[in-house]
Amino acid sequence: MGATDEEVGDKQLLTYVFVERFGFDGLSTRFSVTIPALYLYSATFVLLDFGLINAYFHVFTERSHGFIQNPFSLAIPAAVLLAAIGIRYMTVNCRRALDQTSLWERSDGAVRTNYAELTISLRTRTALYISVLGAYYVYIFGIIGVSSYIETFGVVSTVAFAGVIYPLGYVPIAVDFLIQFISIQFVLPRRIGKSRPTPAFLDPRDLGGFYPIGEVLKRTYYIYTAGLLLALCYIYGPPITGLGTAAVSRVGAPEAGFFTVLWAFGLVAVGNSMFRIHRLMVCEKTSHLDQLEQQLYDVVDDPYDISSAELHDNPEVEQIQRRIEQVWAMREYPTSANTSIQLLASILAPEIINLLLQSIS
Repeated sequence: MGATDEEVGDKQLLTYVFVERFGFDGLSTRFSVTIPALYLYSATFVLLDFGLINAYFHVFTERSHGFIQNPFSLAIPAAVLLAAIGIRYMTVNCRRALDQTSLWERSDGAVRTNYAELTISLRTRTALYISVLGAYYVYIFGIIGVSSYIETFGVVSTVAFAGVIYPLGYVPIAVDFLIQFISIQFVLPRRIGKSRPTPAFLDPRDLGGFYPIGEVLKRTYYIYTAGLLLALCYIYGPPITGLGTAAVSRVGAPEAGFFTVLWAFGLVAVGNSMFRIHRLMVCEKTSHLDQLEQQLYDVVDDPYDISSAELHDNPEVEQIQRRIEQVWAMREYPTSANTSIQLLASILAPEIINLLLQSIS
């Protein structure tokens, strides 16, 4: 029996490969309540880092536990777990949204696609993973120097961080989250635009049946925003509060600038996805209105003379007019007005907070 679209789509994930190779997929079914394997996988590396290795620091070396040195370092495990949740949310809910909207059934059969085509390939993920890992090792061995790194963290911790925690845990999770975010905000809208699905004009929300897609785009960006807020905590927490025993330096323009780059990327991403779906809805709405207008002209003897047109007691005219009203009522964005306001607030908030914290740090 061949693999389903869902299984093929999951196998595009870099973390799927790691989870399967290390047996976490089988482990997740041994609990009374099934826990997603990716959650167990990410939690294992977080516990290894902030539990085992940092406990080793605190007991057997002169270094304090990372939380004691900097309480805001907890933003790191929080970000790892958030990324794992985000990967699963984007993977599962993308498929669910497409099924709920029957999107491909409303599209031209010639452009029908499958789930695997809505995400970036495993080969690309692997290439990015190798590049990020290579940059990490260049940083350790070329910039810091392995002797300095060992002197600071010790042999055991160096092996744990450089050989296990980052290459097998944190880096693949981060890469998969980034790729899934790009897939949702760039690849998915482009594929939907190419397939040109007919809007569901009878949608009671007046969103053309695109509400589930809009929810995925919106909530995916919310997860990205939560990651940005964790980054703000990690960057600005120590200098503003002075908590922890580690030396706290003032946050400067490079840190604020790097955060702005991350924020701008998210802005471009969500702007791209919403604009593509908006453009599709506008084009389809205009196209259907033009068709109905032509139908109305065809059933009226002189459509340009309103005084002589028989509009009442004409069932065909009334039917077309009702259809025009229904099509005209469809909004041109896949979100409600309140949701659009919430999304705009979530877009602006991280950078505003960044600028405010930069001014007082």
